[in-house]
Amino acid sequence: MTGGATGDIPACLRLLEDAPFDKAVIKAMHSAGFKEPSTIQAQTWPIAVDGNDLVAVAKTGSGKTLGFLLPAFKRIAGKTAKANRPLVLVLAPTRELAVQIEVECQKFAKIQGISSVCLYGGVPVGPQKGALGKGPHVVIATPGRICDLMNQGACELKDCSYVVLDEADRMLDMGFEPQITQIFGKLPGVDGRQTLLFSATWPKNVRKMAAKFMRPDPFHIFAQGGEDAELHANKSITQTFIQAQDDEKDAKLWKILQDFPDSARVVIFANTKRRVDYLQKVN
Repeated sequence: MTGGATGDIPACLRLLEDAPFDKAVIKAMHSAGFKEPSTIQAQTWPIAVDGNDLVAVAKTGSGKTLGFLLPAFKRIAGKTAKANRPLVLVLAPTRELAVQIEVECQKFAKIQGISSVCLYGGVPVGPQKGALGKGPHVVIATPGRICDLMNQGACELKDCSYVVLDEADRMLDMGFEPQITQIFGKLPGVDGRQTLLFSATWPKNVRKMAAKFMRPDPFHIFAQGGEDAELHANKSITQTFIQAQDDEKDAKLWKILQDFPDSARVVIFANTKRRVDYLQKVN
């Protein structure tokens, strides 16, 4: 970890009971199976609750979602959001990640009277406009869909004082930099908001993004790889490359699945919804 502009680094937390949140939140975390803060939570919570900007380099599954959500809830506790004007914005590169964040948000937000909405493309925009009109405190969104809603006048970001970029490296890899720039152009300036950036890697393009959108010298947490970490495969995952023509893919996939025991849990990604539906039907 490296310090921010003040140079003062808050002490890491050891126990959930020491976390700077309401007792009801701590109780809910215990009920959800948490015994202690994860490494990223232990370092993130004290920094974020103090209102600091933060860059965190940590892999998926590190507990980073609650690392940025719970400080957000504490920041806006007791505040009322106006229609179409959220107080917290969380950006995620994909619909799947946005939904995952929303699930975690729902577990702990309602305890504190905080409402949220998840915005992503590929579905009708009408219900999402309706949800924004109810004045949710927290918006979790993919860049493309929130830009669409902003352009239609259905979402304003001038009240957002807490902003999170989750998996920033993936957002850049997917070409979302123009949308991110548009979004930050509608947010309060760096002195009027707190910005947290989470990334699995720390390549030059992510560093440039941090320098562009965050206060000078934010706190940095490197939960893996160190400051010089570049894009690399997750070493905890075994990867096998299989070359196949389109007409060979199904047979090779079924062969792989047959080699797993009946109790195995498998996730299959496909490039279209139609393909996903097909794989589900024939499995």
